[in-house]
Amino acid sequence: MATLLRLFSDDALKTATRFLNGGRVENLAFFRGGIAGDAVAPNGRSFAVTLVLDRASKFLSALCPCSPSLRVGRLCAHVAALAVTAAPQDAAGEGPQERFERSLFFLLARAAFDSGEKDVPALAGAAPPSRAAKEQLLRRLTETPEELAFKRSGVKTNQQAWEDSPWYCWAKSWFTAHGAAWDWFSQIKRENGRLVLRHSDPNGIDLQLSPAPAAVDRLLRDRDGAFFTTRQQSVMGSGLVPSFRVWLGTDEALRLTPVVISSFVGHEEIHDRDSLQNLKYGAFYYLPEAGVFAALEQPTAAFAEPEAPPQGTFSFDGVYAASTFGVPFSRETIVPRDKVVRFITRHREELRRMPPSLLSPTLRAAIGTGWTSGVTVRLTGEEAGRMQLALFYDVGGDNVPFETLLKARRAGLPFLVHRDQLVDVGDDALAWMDELGEDAVSGDGEDARVDVSPLEYLRLRSHMPARVTLQGESRALRLLDELTSEPGPPEPASLGVPLYDFQETGYRWLWFLYQNRFGGLLCDDMGLGKTHQAMALLRAVELTAGVDSHFLVVCPTSLLPHWEEKLKRYLPAMPVHVHHGAARRLPSTRGVILTSFGTLRNDAALFAARSFDVFVLDEIQTLKNRGTVTYQALSTVSARFALGLTGTPVENTVADVKSLVDFVLPGYLPGEAAFKRRFVIPIEERTDPTALSRLQRLLGPFLLRRTKGQVLPDLPAKIVDKRTCSLSPEQQTLYREVAQGQAALLRDRLDRDAAIPYLHVFAVLSRLKQICNHPALVDPEAHGDWTRPSGKWNLFTELLDECLASGLKVVVFSQYVRMLDLFEGYLGSRG
Repeated sequence: MATLLRLFSDDALKTATRFLNGGRVENLAFFRGGIAGDAVAPNGRSFAVTLVLDRASKFLSALCPCSPSLRVGRLCAHVAALAVTAAPQDAAGEGPQERFERSLFFLLARAAFDSGEKDVPALAGAAPPSRAAKEQLLRRLTETPEELAFKRSGVKTNQQAWEDSPWYCWAKSWFTAHGAAWDWFSQIKRENGRLVLRHSDPNGIDLQLSPAPAAVDRLLRDRDGAFFTTRQQSVMGSGLVPSFRVWLGTDEALRLTPVVISSFVGHEEIHDRDSLQNLKYGAFYYLPEAGVFAALEQPTAAFAEPEAPPQGTFSFDGVYAASTFGVPFSRETIVPRDKVVRFITRHREELRRMPPSLLSPTLRAAIGTGWTSGVTVRLTGEEAGRMQLALFYDVGGDNVPFETLLKARRAGLPFLVHRDQLVDVGDDALAWMDELGEDAVSGDGEDARVDVSPLEYLRLRSHMPARVTLQGESRALRLLDELTSEPGPPEPASLGVPLYDFQETGYRWLWFLYQNRFGGLLCDDMGLGKTHQAMALLRAVELTAGVDSHFLVVCPTSLLPHWEEKLKRYLPAMPVHVHHGAARRLPSTRGVILTSFGTLRNDAALFAARSFDVFVLDEIQTLKNRGTVTYQALSTVSARFALGLTGTPVENTVADVKSLVDFVLPGYLPGEAAFKRRFVIPIEERTDPTALSRLQRLLGPFLLRRTKGQVLPDLPAKIVDKRTCSLSPEQQTLYREVAQGQAALLRDRLDRDAAIPYLHVFAVLSRLKQICNHPALVDPEAHGDWTRPSGKWNLFTELLDECLASGLKVVVFSQYVRMLDLFEGYLGSRG
């Protein structure tokens, strides 16, 4: 309608203005894009005129008795007078339908119709018959083809149902009688949970209206709530925040009851959402005490779990299911008893951010730093190398016996409620209980005792919180806590093996493990002297155990010369037997037996018949796969103490670390299923820092790793670590052929006193060096074939793997271009 006057020429509009100076348009009717009326000329002659536009404001038709054919640009002055009357300039060119749809009466009626309200107030007055007839004509002219098709089928569109409703008739009659009437209804009150608007004036008009909540919502949104603010009612577009009251029911299920938090009156106030339902108007709530209409803010998802899988089912009873969309604010959600601890653990930080008044005391305690702040341990006795302990967990200031928690855990209970504390029975702090034997606990309640070995105590200790109180005579426990033993080890100066300060620390740690018949992994960076620390332990054991000491060192074949040279240099009085090569036998005398992983695998039965004081496995990462024949063969070796040396186990997968620890310390870590559930899945799939920290505490007493950066002040300016290796059989054959073939020529020239071609000698020496590097360097057909057997190449790949796995940068030198080609090909094959 705003474009209504553009349909007319300037001449038609001027003529219409002159027409209206003495004439008029009466019985004006409108419907949708159509208007109709009687144009009465100054001489009293009347013209029934009609103008119809479609919903896109495009001209459809025009009727006037003065002309049989009317179209855009050729519309008569009578139709123009109708348009000028229907769209006056003071209404910004809006037509009656547009003004009607912006009126208060239309807004209230449409909202009441949409909400299904049946109680229609009285009409302002019936329309004159002529006007009613004109509206019927406009209804026919503005019907769309789709609406005609629906009518023939006996049904109506939603728009038709609205326009045929009593509410539409009520709104139009009041608009026709009183216009938009936004200044009506000066009185606002609430009766029986409904908002009541009332208008009365001296003219006898008394109108009382109780609009539907949807209509009130429209009033609150329209013009920034001006309808209410001009009537001394506060309207706020925010101020209410949805949340939950979280509490533990008598059935020990966690209940999340919706609440609304208001914070615009100077302090926070919490309202139960159900109690506000009869004060709800769309997105707004009315708070009578404050006299405020306030909108509910759109919150972020509550207790959402982005990693949750898609929901397979929908719950209508409010039972909690992990969801990427979180928990709905519209209804109470119930977290079943068996999911309470997981829910609290998963959403602890979100619960902590909630107002404390929304959480029950039990929940406030549960989301704190933990359900226990400390443990009291009392050593009550020792027998046959085992200790009897009384354990009490601090729960809310009370000492709760461990046996109470043990019973609950074994019964499969998810938690216990102790006064106002929620005790997570499934907490990993109690996981040590799962490894206890059936006869490990005696007594009940405060008299309960747990019988543990030193190894089991260290496992128990790794699960305890930071604050542990040791009571009574507990020297044995303190030594285990400090990872020391009595008597202490021989002084490092008496060993004959030079050690830096950090290596002395490692030596004393190894002594602690040996004295307690534990096992361990020494994982210092490459070049920090793992071999020296192991040799220091061998010498200390020899000094204290007497002359009848038996040691076994197993390593990759390429490291056998390295170990042999180190042992003979630093422990010259200790016999060293290299068990390798063709004619192999085990000596019966004391000392060190050196062998390779492959040789021991082949001679497993031979070694299984012997027992060793110390079993050292250098480059133990070779055994990371427990399913290999080598792993199984080495597992048959009997030793008081097993020590693994490697620079890289903490860089491997969690499962690999378990394989290595299980070898040197069998039975310490949980079984495969429990280990995967508690460590592998959380760490490798979810990168859970808590699970990683738990594993580090569990392994801490038995795994020692120092990096170069940590011990830098103790290191010399440069570390030289020379490694030796043996030639492969192919290399030995090539070497002999070249050396013997060239030697015959040289001896002949010497016998004849002829001149020696020294350049030729240098060429022979260079060829022999190439053979020692790799046979592919002297075989034209094997250019780039790094798979040919070579002792030096095997040592190179082992050192490279250890360096790279330790995060070191590596530079490799060679004077031979073809050797560099081998490196390039090999590194390229590994990506």
